[in-house]
Amino acid sequence: RAVSGAQEVVVGATGPAYLVTADDIDAQLAVEAARGPSRGSAALPRPCVASPETWAEAEALQKRAARPKDYAAFRVTSAALAERALLVNARQLKVRNGRGWNAKTLAKAPVDQVRALTCSPEDSLKLILRLQDVEVSFIAESSQARDVVALVVRAFCPGAKPAPPLGHAPAPPPRAA
Repeated sequence: RAVSGAQEVVVGATGPAYLVTADDIDAQLAVEAARGPSRGSAALPRPCVASPETWAEAEALQKRAARPKDYAAFRVTSAALAERALLVNARQLKVRNGRGWNAKTLAKAPVDQVRALTCSPEDSLKLILRLQDVEVSFIAESSQARDVVALVVRAFCPGAKPAPPLGHAPAPPPRAA
């Protein structure tokens, strides 16, 4: 996988299928295959893009959240299946316990303190949000909801680009010709 020119190997993606996640959106994906005793590249890198519906929903939420005091709001659950709300706008990101005005804020950070938003290697719907002081994980309702969350958070939070989660390794050095 290559994001902004930086390549990394997705460790564990050794089977005949690979589940594309939100971390792969806007990345170039390539496959290396082995057949018998010889090895070689099976395909050139191809872009991984979200569906038009996902982009449309993400763009609508970004426009709304760009207005002062408005947020893009997402209903998510914790690993313990407690209801959570993820709110993001051009200034800050919040994670709340439940929904509504009475919900307690569990984590809050200015957008420049958001360090990464990645998909869990164990659960494709689980997102891991790394802030400056805390790490919060939550589960999206669907793969489309996961992708919309990732697109909107990454649009507002410059540091929220995919970071290699556990199970990923940097790309190996280029092979000598």
